[in-house]
Amino acid sequence: MLMNKYLQVSTVMARESGWQEQRRLVTSEDHVLEVGCRGNVAAALMRSAAHVVDTLDINPESQPTYLGDVRKWTDLQALKYRYTTIFCCQVLEHMEQEESFLAIENMLRLEPTRLVLSLPDNRQSIRFGVLVGAKRLSFIASRPFSGQSVSRETSRQHHWEIFGGNLNSLIRKLRSYDNYRLATHYRLFNRPFQHFFILLKK
Repeated sequence: MLMNKYLQVSTVMARESGWQEQRRLVTSEDHVLEVGCRGNVAAALMRSAAHVVDTLDINPESQPTYLGDVRKWTDLQALKYRYTTIFCCQVLEHMEQEESFLAIENMLRLEPTRLVLSLPDNRQSIRFGVLVGAKRLSFIASRPFSGQSVSRETSRQHHWEIFGGNLNSLIRKLRSYDNYRLATHYRLFNRPFQHFFILLKK
């Protein structure tokens, strides 16, 4: 269980909330490319809402639509102008940070209308949720300067994560792309470990 003073959420429910957030963000007009499709769960959910959902992954066992490395432009260039929305969720932390920025630049070179990223955020948080009829009003506060730096030496899989010491520099980086703007970023209520960033074409 994920637990704090205010809320208890099962780890399965928390993971599903990330997939459901991807589903919530697509419309029937979207042509979607999901980068990193392990399990294909999110892709299956988005296919129930989007016009087209294709996938790209470096691992053939994931059975992606396209086999390729998002860090290599030669693996992506044939997909330019094909997709209105690109999702890259819980993927970039599995490569060095400079490589992840190269991956972001490559995805933006595909000229999507929208790029949706999510990254692990290990800052401590306090969550409040109130049900008003069928609607839930929720609030999440991240404790400033909390969390810790993560590296390949200290984590089994992750090369880096968001923590209090690097969030601002990450936001500055995402705001630095000429043809895109960082429209919003937020943590999920049921899974504050997952931090979404949405970039829109100017």
